[in-house]
Amino acid sequence: MDTKTLPILRNFLENYKLPFDFRLGDKVVLDADVLIGFPACDTFLTFGDMGVITPIWSAEILDEVKRNLIHKLNQPVDKMENRIIIMKEAFPNAETLISDVLINRMPNHPKDRHVLAAAVTSGAKTLITFNIKDFKQAETLGLLFTSQTNF
Repeated sequence: MDTKTLPILRNFLENYKLPFDFRLGDKVVLDADVLIGFPACDTFLTFGDMGVITPIWSAEILDEVKRNLIHKLNQPVDKMENRIIIMKEAFPNAETLISDVLINRMPNHPKDRHVLAAAVTSGAKTLITFNIKDFKQAETLGLLFTSQTNF
């Protein structure tokens, strides 16, 4: 992105009113389903690069991304491993460590407890996922669960 476009975009984003409480640079957990698709992944990582959001994920989320890209979408193993390495290098502070004890205490669907635990551990206020229904029981934690479309 060129140097003329960035200030214009930042100004727009600072003044655009989202339908929920969000401040520029807030921590946002990106669920695996958001990071799997190249358009969504590129959009949110670009937002991260611009400082619009601070992307957050866990090793478990990245493992899920890699596993699904390789086994369900038949992507080459070496390219997907390289993709994860590049993401980690671009955002060295994005990965949050989560404990199994915390994962097991999360009130949402068991297969997505690690995602919610990443949000709790990192202090993120927002979690972006295409699978909002698996997080309904967790609304009492004060987090916003939104889809890519609503963000």
